[in-house]
Amino acid sequence: MKIPEDYIDFLYWFKEKTEKYWNELDYEDENYNESENQQWIGLKEEEIFEIEDKYKISFSYEHREFLKVLHDFDTVEGYENVNHNDIEKEDWPHFMNWKCDAQVKYYLNWPYKLILEDVKKHRYWLKSWGKRPESEIEIENFFNNKYSQAPKLLPIYSHRFVVNVPDQIESPVLSIMGIDTVHYGWSMKDYLLKEFGGSLDIYEEFYDEEYKGLDIRDTKEYDQYRKKMWSLNKKKKIPFWSEVMSQLNSNYPYRYFDEMK
Repeated sequence: MKIPEDYIDFLYWFKEKTEKYWNELDYEDENYNESENQQWIGLKEEEIFEIEDKYKISFSYEHREFLKVLHDFDTVEGYENVNHNDIEKEDWPHFMNWKCDAQVKYYLNWPYKLILEDVKKHRYWLKSWGKRPESEIEIENFFNNKYSQAPKLLPIYSHRFVVNVPDQIESPVLSIMGIDTVHYGWSMKDYLLKEFGGSLDIYEEFYDEEYKGLDIRDTKEYDQYRKKMWSLNKKKKIPFWSEVMSQLNSNYPYRYFDEMK
């Protein structure tokens, strides 16, 4: 197993590996929830331009190439009686499908709504913001101003969001549940490896002498890759979002990557 260094080569390698994994699954095993023989469906360049124009956004390099090669599955995810506050979902795409208007509109506003709720109801307040205003309307106006200046977030999968800096080559990915925001990938490549590690042969079984049983660990190649990414990115900051994560957990980013110290 060799993880391609070139990002485009990686995307096609990733596509081949995941589709092969799904094709070989035992779908009678109730532990698997993947759809049988599902495949990735990329977007055409003109479709991406239309999406950018429609939603007044601009995809970063990594995000754009991801959309061309992968984008979403050719299957949908079923929900039964699931209500997320203001929307009833039945059959929605797995990944963010930019052709599904309801899904796009819902998740584009997801981070803002949840973080604003934490700011207003749970009194979350960044230290750099100074004294917290007294009235709720002042709090909301202040937050709106700060949020509007932060790098935009574009949904990719569930509550994972790409930090959208159009002129930046590598795009970090965050996992966001209100202020419970954590770093989930230094780049799109790093994120995809983390999200789909189980289908990419980047983990291996070993016998844990301490616990007297089988366990899972990174392969040597993936372990070296993660340590390299840590070394290259540990001092990088994301305007606004790094402070959110830092204040949530004073050990950020070590909370997620402490095994690399």
